[in-house]
Amino acid sequence: MRFVASLGPSADEAQDIAQETFARLYQQRVRHPEREMSVAWLYTVARRLVVDHWRARRDVPQDSLAQQTPSLERDPAAIVATRDAVARLLRRLPASERDCLVLFYFQDWTTERIAESLRIAPATVRVRLHRARERLRTLWLEEDQP
Repeated sequence: MRFVASLGPSADEAQDIAQETFARLYQQRVRHPEREMSVAWLYTVARRLVVDHWRARRDVPQDSLAQQTPSLERDPAAIVATRDAVARLLRRLPASERDCLVLFYFQDWTTERIAESLRIAPATVRVRLHRARERLRTLWLEEDQP
């Protein structure tokens, strides 16, 4: 509710948008019970509902939405460059770590589902994810240096 209210709608409108967000969560759970919905999913849905709300009213407070919108959403060239950089860095990771990252972040699999699929322990998946994130961060920072 605070997140929605921070984007500018009145208290009543923010409450309506928050309720709609949770209604959509419920609909997703009914349609896809096997999927886990993350907090990030909720924030994304809420933000999109706020944008739709302002578009319907035709008085979008640009400064409020610009603060909440990552620069990648406003720059298609940056999206492509970032996607290509991530793909290039993923190829540099060991296959076991890369597989865990891709399944977890791009396929939205749980650690338990990944463990079952790869026939390893869930704790091993979590360790590989941790190592992969650290390695990816290091590679990203190295590539970012002039």
